[in-house]
Amino acid sequence: MRTRSVLAALVAVAVSPRHASADTWVTAETPAAFAVSGEQASLFRPGVMPALGLYHSGKRFALGLRARAGVLNNGPAPGPHYMDPGMGGLVTGGVALRAMLGAGRDGWLETVVGGGVTGHDGVPVMEIGAGWWFGHDGVDIAPSVRYVGVVASPSERLGSAQLVLVGLDLRFGHHKAKPRLVEEPPPVLPPPPPPPPDAPVASDGDAIGGEALESCAEDSDACPVDDTITVVDDRIVLDDRVFFDFEQARVRSGGRELIVAVMKAWREHPEWAAITVEGHTDLRGSDDYNQDLSQRRADQVRNWMVRDGADPATVDAIGYGRSRPRDAGTTEDAHKKNRRVEFVVHRRGAP
Repeated sequence: MRTRSVLAALVAVAVSPRHASADTWVTAETPAAFAVSGEQASLFRPGVMPALGLYHSGKRFALGLRARAGVLNNGPAPGPHYMDPGMGGLVTGGVALRAMLGAGRDGWLETVVGGGVTGHDGVPVMEIGAGWWFGHDGVDIAPSVRYVGVVASPSERLGSAQLVLVGLDLRFGHHKAKPRLVEEPPPVLPPPPPPPPDAPVASDGDAIGGEALESCAEDSDACPVDDTITVVDDRIVLDDRVFFDFEQARVRSGGRELIVAVMKAWREHPEWAAITVEGHTDLRGSDDYNQDLSQRRADQVRNWMVRDGADPATVDAIGYGRSRPRDAGTTEDAHKKNRRVEFVVHRRGAP
């Protein structure tokens, strides 16, 4: 009666949606059964012994509860001095330990220990099985082979029985861990053409940066505003490694010094009405991860600017993730260019 209760519980779990978690699954087995021990092999013909199992798996092992119920068909009549046993029935229940093998954990070896009822007798039962899963439209299918040992009392005429089961196992609710794939970068616009060669410039006596930069007398937007930063086309572009540790959003001490330099330049340029801090990442990783990291980094830089005296209403922070690369390549040099923080200067009266 207890074994039948276990079987009924497993059937209920099999039809319930609760079993479809990532690490809990149900199996249904449909094997042909063959008696291979001497006395049983002569009295019974092959039959069927289906089973249900409920498992909870870890990385390499799974624990489960299994229940089985089936029959062996009636064979030839015994000698004149013995009663014909008819069909041979067996109901079992037990605890299973399954080892999952192979790179994809598709192969398995299993041991089941429990008890059962054959005829009117309660008997210990042990199973050993093996199989290999193949995925098919959301349901895994595994050819399997099992050995079942039924330990009977020495006083029983038929004695202990040994069965071999060969058939198919079906598995429902199991979700394989998918390998982590490197996502393809999003479509990006081709990089802008390189700027034309620098034209000869007039000397203005500016000692910062040397005369390799355009003259402040001709284009103030291309002049260094500090010995560490330069404004080009209303943008101050800095490598994010100066500001942050790898995959972190906390501003490093060296980055804080650059923020001080940006604030000093802002105070020296009253025509700067506002600044937007932009955070950018390289093309590797997912969109969601990069978007979150770039926004947190931009917010941290803005917070330090406000602490250094900036009016919060004049400083904005936007994270663009990997959507605006400076270099669409996949080399390490391209990744370095794309990992950056940009300060966008908004001038008074500018559109």
